[in-house]
Amino acid sequence: MSDNGNNFSVSQEYELMSHQKGKAYPIAISEWKFIKDKLGEIDINVNIFNKIGFLFLGACVPCLITLLGTEFQDIRYQYLVIALFGIFLVGGLLSLYFSQEKHKSETSKPIDILNQMKLIESRFESSDKEANA
Repeated sequence: MSDNGNNFSVSQEYELMSHQKGKAYPIAISEWKFIKDKLGEIDINVNIFNKIGFLFLGACVPCLITLLGTEFQDIRYQYLVIALFGIFLVGGLLSLYFSQEKHKSETSKPIDILNQMKLIESRFESSDKEANA
């Protein structure tokens, strides 16, 4: 390796750049492990309850249009459409409710990690303000 100022040249013609100076936060190993563990726990799965709920609610619309715009010759068909409308409406609302509850119960969320990082930053911001005063 040969020295060209602050840069190093490696035999494979790679040039290693020196690290630029700047501010950095020293972070405790336990905090770093906490952040890594939280990132590992994030599971971004598509919530199928959400899709099913909107499909059911979408199926309600034709039933409602049929009820409002059709004169039924046989009352049994009207009851059938009312029953389908009710089933789709209840199924859709329950699916959306379960979707929301599943989202709330997720163990790790990106906001948890962001809050931990803000906590680490706040420790050093207070010491920077004291140093500047």
